[in-house]
Amino acid sequence: MRSILIFLSTLSPFILFCQITENIKKVNHQNGYVYVGASTFLNVKLYKVSNGRPQVLSLFYADDSPTPLLVLTELDCKNRRIMRLAYKDYEYVDEMPTERYLFEHLKKWVYAESRSKELIMLNCVCVKYGYWDKPIDFNE
Repeated sequence: MRSILIFLSTLSPFILFCQITENIKKVNHQNGYVYVGASTFLNVKLYKVSNGRPQVLSLFYADDSPTPLLVLTELDCKNRRIMRLAYKDYEYVDEMPTERYLFEHLKKWVYAESRSKELIMLNCVCVKYGYWDKPIDFNE
């Protein structure tokens, strides 16, 4: 699997980053990541829980980078909001070192809007780990 990703990263940026291909979706799915839209893959395994809120990892594919970003996100299921805690270049290891965490003044809560990738992430994680009984209706 890693050899496929290494091969993909050697391709022309135009070919690789015009869109998220089915091959990229397949490789990330095999590694436990689910595509949630907007060039973002969510790892639905719980990274850890902090203050009663789940924290999960996701991958973000930027147009100008051959390597996806690994992003640690905290989800506040009660208030329907998320906060990015840390990020780094993905090195095929699903761990976030503490030195990559953002300073407190850079962290901010973002409320999930209808049909957004944030709401999809909240639905995936909050239902799976029992914070919600059912997903939020996207037309709400």
